[in-house]
Amino acid sequence: MRFPKDMAKREGAIVKKGKEALKWIISLYEQYGLPVGLLPFQELIEVGYVERTGYMWVVQEKRIEHKFKMIGKLAIYDAEMSGYLEKKRIRKLKGMKARELGIDARSSSTTRPLGSSGSKPLAASPSPSPSRPLPP
Repeated sequence: MRFPKDMAKREGAIVKKGKEALKWIISLYEQYGLPVGLLPFQELIEVGYVERTGYMWVVQEKRIEHKFKMIGKLAIYDAEMSGYLEKKRIRKLKGMKARELGIDARSSSTTRPLGSSGSKPLAASPSPSPSRPLPP
């Protein structure tokens, strides 16, 4: 997967690397009202963000598979992810898959419900339907 990094840098992207990237992406998520645990950040190489458009990208050492034990679902996060940050959601998220019943459901956006404290995991829905919170 290739990101338009050259275009983003021309647009005035802010790029952080290493340990500085982790602190910065956490503060960026808090600024947009997103839960810090929404996407895993392990061994970050680079994080970039274009303030004017909200476009962001994350590059990690390797792909991550995470099983949500409470709901029994597997999520796969590629080494490279990108999307557009908006208040309480990430639009056009690329690089994340959620597996349900053995079927790949590619995510187009993730969101945090209004009034949510961010303590519950959120469902990343396939493109045609809106995002929704997971049942208890």
